Amino acid sequence: MTRFYKYGFFILFLILIILINTIRITTLMHGKEKNELYQKMNKRTVSLLSTNSLLNRRVKFLEGSEIFTNKKFQNILADTSFVILLDEADCNKCQENELKRLDLFNKDFNKDKIKIFGITTSKKASSVIRQIKTNNISIPIYTINTSVFYNELAIDRNFPQLLIVINNIIVSAFKPLTFDDEFSQKYYDYLFKNIFIKVE
Repeated sequence: MTRFYKYGFFILFLILIILINTIRITTLMHGKEKNELYQKMNKRTVSLLSTNSLLNRRVKFLEGSEIFTNKKFQNILADTSFVILLDEADCNKCQENELKRLDLFNKDFNKDKIKIFGITTSKKASSVIRQIKTNNISIPIYTINTSVFYNELAIDRNFPQLLIVINNIIVSAFKPLTFDDEFSQKYYDYLFKNIFIKVE
């Protein structure tokens, strides 16, 4: 009988240890998920706040050259333009994802209502050309003056960046975040409902 109690006590002790460890692991995982969510939301907030500083900025005409042909244009902006600023991205995959998303929108939904294109500088043109060719992107890409690119259009030095320019005024700006496609998709959904529908 004493032997039975010893084994029973030992089994209960093991079950208790397993239960305590399971609770600890669950708590740690929940804490980690909570921390990751907090970090994600914090990055989204910083991104949105930094883009607000650019809104309603007037953009004069943008002189540019088509990246493949070097054909020069006096003004690459249209009445409504959706522009992606391309540079050395914090995350090349993120820049490629945004290019693919824009290209898909242009092919499937745009029907030439909005001019969609990319802008880079001549220094970064070769790396952008590589991305364009690798991913079969069909939207036009232009090179513009480096000073205009960084000082008049770019929010900061983290790329890619997206701008909506209507009648030479930046009405929306967005910085996609690394590995946060959901955030980008929410921005596109917002644009479709609040800006692009008005252009139609």
